[in-house]
Amino acid sequence: METSDIILCFKGNITPEAIEGLLAKLKKEILEQGKFKVNVYKKLLTLTIEILENIYRYSDSINKIKSLTHLYIPRFTLYFHKDEFTITACNPVITEDYFPLQQKIDFINSLDKTHFEKFYRQIIDNGQFTKQGGASLGLYEIAKASSSKLEYSFEKINDEFVYFTLQTKVLIH
Repeated sequence: METSDIILCFKGNITPEAIEGLLAKLKKEILEQGKFKVNVYKKLLTLTIEILENIYRYSDSINKIKSLTHLYIPRFTLYFHKDEFTITACNPVITEDYFPLQQKIDFINSLDKTHFEKFYRQIIDNGQFTKQGGASLGLYEIAKASSSKLEYSFEKINDEFVYFTLQTKVLIH
């Protein structure tokens, strides 16, 4: 690969078919070319699945803002530069979820490895599910597979929605 390559780039509504296509392309670009270790592929696969799943769960929100969809469509990009992969994902989020999401990411970023593993285990043992149907593990899975803290931002769309951007990295060494 060159010093900076886009591996995956997707804009639009995330569907199960789109996710399947992106995962197939990820496998082809990373694993089948044999340029990276399997553990790097596994981390990228975990991140891609978790991030796309989060966007897909919020896809109902997009239907409510059709007039803004050309400006605030879901986006997913994976690129390679020097010794690291960077994943950036953006999607609309209901405003009422903004603060809890921000708090959760800040909390995850504040944990050292020991405390992170403890809270991760508690979530698994808890077995409760959110209104979107998940066990609230997504961000923890993303943090676990990442080589960096989770970077994020929110841009106000209107009173009902914000545009959420999440970025994370995976080192190849």
